[in-house]
Amino acid sequence: MARTMLLGALLAGLVGTAQAAVQRCVDAHGVVSYVADYCPAGQRAEARPPGAFSIVDPGAGRDAALADYRRDAAAASSKQAKQRAARERQAETEARKQAAHCRQLQNKLADLTVRQGQPGKSTRRPPDTAQTRLQQQLAEAGCA
Repeated sequence: MARTMLLGALLAGLVGTAQAAVQRCVDAHGVVSYVADYCPAGQRAEARPPGAFSIVDPGAGRDAALADYRRDAAAASSKQAKQRAARERQAETEARKQAAHCRQLQNKLADLTVRQGQPGKSTRRPPDTAQTRLQQQLAEAGCA
């Protein structure tokens, strides 16, 4: 356990010194170069911001990343709008089916009621049973 902690501390110290050894050098024409120790003659050392070392220009990368983000956000927004419209169409279709089912049950109940009032007309089931069944179906379907 102690060996592992000692090895970890040594490695952490080596990583810290490796980062500190990189210098950013600028020559008389403004060309930037990076060296491991000291800048060559004729070049001046510039202070690097603390943190991770990167030779990528943050401005160009940031602009490209921002453009990618905006494009992806627009695509996601468009996709969400299409999905929302599809859900709304599906809900409208289900509502129309429900309304048609309710009308069908109400028409059956009305037809059964009319037949009960006419002499000589018979139904397959006793009238009370058929009426009760249709009323239960109307209630289960949520028809008003």
